[in-house]
Amino acid sequence: MMRTSLLISELILCCSGLLYPQRNEIRGLDSLDGLWTFVREPPLAFNLGIINKWFQRDLAKFSNATRMPVPAAFNDLLTDRDARNHVGWVWYQTIYYRRASDASKRLILRFGAVNYRAIVYINGQEAGQHVGGYLPFEIELPENTIEYVITVAVNNILNGGTIPQGTYTGGRFGNVSYAYDRANCDFFNYAGILRPVSVQVLDKVYLNSLKITTEGPNILNYSLTVDNTKLPIIIYMTLYDPDGKRVQQVKWPAPFKPIENVQFWWPRGYGEAKLYKLQIKVTSQGQVLDSYTESFGFRTVEFKSRQIFLHGRAYNPVGITKDLNMFEWLHSNCYRTSHYPYTEERAYEADRRGIMVITEAPAVSLSTFNNPRMLALHKQMIHEMISRDQNHPSVMAWSLANEPLSWNSGAGAYFKNITAYARSLDNRPLGVIYGASGDFSDNQKTAETLDFFGINHYDGWYTHLDMMDLLETGMYKTMKSAHNLYPDKVLFITEYGAEALPGYSQVQGAPFTEQYQHDVLKENFNAIDRLKDETIIAGEMIWTFADFMTHPDTTRAYGNHKGVLTRQRQPKRSAYLVRRRYKNIFKELQSL
Repeated sequence: MMRTSLLISELILCCSGLLYPQRNEIRGLDSLDGLWTFVREPPLAFNLGIINKWFQRDLAKFSNATRMPVPAAFNDLLTDRDARNHVGWVWYQTIYYRRASDASKRLILRFGAVNYRAIVYINGQEAGQHVGGYLPFEIELPENTIEYVITVAVNNILNGGTIPQGTYTGGRFGNVSYAYDRANCDFFNYAGILRPVSVQVLDKVYLNSLKITTEGPNILNYSLTVDNTKLPIIIYMTLYDPDGKRVQQVKWPAPFKPIENVQFWWPRGYGEAKLYKLQIKVTSQGQVLDSYTESFGFRTVEFKSRQIFLHGRAYNPVGITKDLNMFEWLHSNCYRTSHYPYTEERAYEADRRGIMVITEAPAVSLSTFNNPRMLALHKQMIHEMISRDQNHPSVMAWSLANEPLSWNSGAGAYFKNITAYARSLDNRPLGVIYGASGDFSDNQKTAETLDFFGINHYDGWYTHLDMMDLLETGMYKTMKSAHNLYPDKVLFITEYGAEALPGYSQVQGAPFTEQYQHDVLKENFNAIDRLKDETIIAGEMIWTFADFMTHPDTTRAYGNHKGVLTRQRQPKRSAYLVRRRYKNIFKELQSL
């Protein structure tokens, strides 16, 4: 059975806890990562596999069958253009066996992410569906079964009702059939089973969800749900400090007493990222039925007076996005998961390394706001995102969307609805990231109910190209006008920069050279320093960390080259400029 509520037509409503898979003395965990059988449907097949019940067949016997690594996007692993640009259904298949020792156990099949729509079949029967490419979902495998043939149909089509939205075209051109799909976002729509697949082996009674929150300097709160509570149970909650010392133990639902001598979680440059652990043991009649341990940190974040405060201390977020070793080399301390939630492993690493994160929903460039089904889908994604990442101290805020066409009809009511829903799930600050080609004008008042907002502004690229003497003023005026519209809200510059083809150089520093990118960033730094001095903006984030792939376009020379690193993570000239700037900020913080 699907451990989420679903609408078979297009979308599912939200799941419960989505705890990160864990192996310990009680919980078993089997990885299904590896080579799966893979079959691609022909273009314009129109549900050929579903109509002909491929989910009841051995896909390995198909003439076009191959083996595909899981997790991975299939697009870059096949050798022809049609496969890379495939639009429609692809099929995956593998076999999992229940061990004799697990005869009485519950088996939870978990997908870290499948892009975009997934239908999961177990032994030829539909077990559940999921819509949305960057968040996990779970299915409980049937009992009293030894062999499980797992077949997954994956569809990557994006259209006006998906998130992100896209434009699908298909038909005949002469005697040629064609199908193309273009996402309304500036990244390639990589598809398939993108993140790890596992089977969590559990007892009949198990912890289903856990939410940990801290309040003030030393108050620990928690809430949890347990699946199948017909048995009489006692739940023990044991807190361990960052040194592994036992601090307190309570029986659910009793609260913890105020914690003494709390060791705070701090981001890079402000202190150490101290992590506590909360161990949960579900018992019945003296037998331990489930055990789960979650790490968390005591940290208080406030967005007020146009600034961010951590434990009452002003916080200056400087960052890009995303890979963590080179991220630290650049002396960054914050990133936004543009434009979808990154892997769960990355969130745990951000906790450990002391990197602050704004986690962003996959809602990129939304253009219509009067579709109730899209609103429900957006809420589903927000629920899954918050359920997945709510216990991470590194996550300081939620971004609900990036560059929506917020001047379109219905946007104000739409974002008021979305914001209220997200606020009912978690108390972290909420924001939206906006594009700006001039003065920011939120005529639909979409930001009224937000705690913060960000502006993506490309002076020196999309505006004032090769007009270097205008960039500082252009950036300053844009951010100043946004601030004037909502003077009491926290404001970020969330994207700025220019493209640089790796190794491309010219003495005058023309656009697309590494020199040009370097100079654009330098001019924008001047404006950003003024904006920070006047407490107009609370933080800065360059676009972007590294070059990345996009859909083919005459304005994209094999991808987007706004990275300060190449796609292979080698520094361009501007990376050294950024590193010097962030290193100096890092030193200033440590001297305070």
